Amino acid sequence: MFARKPKTLVDCELEALFKNLKSHTVDSEEYTKVVDRIVTLHKLQQNEKPQQVSPDTWVMAGVNLFGILMIIRHENLNVVTSKALSFVTKMK
Repeated sequence: MFARKPKTLVDCELEALFKNLKSHTVDSEEYTKVVDRIVTLHKLQQNEKPQQVSPDTWVMAGVNLFGILMIIRHENLNVVTSKALSFVTKMK
């Protein structure tokens, strides 16, 4: 029903490291090396994910668009001699 995302190289490497982790005992030196690699790859994987836009940004954009539409509607109905768009907040 839904298309699955193709696995990245980081995902494949993480799977291989988890399989390798099962063959070592917890107190061995190889186990700690594999765990360190997993932590490093997990940080890499987290950096690959796109950042989502915060809800505050969506609200700010919506309010600005609503304000612009209200100003344009008012300017169509009434003559405005000042620059009404200077009231709209500017994005950083």
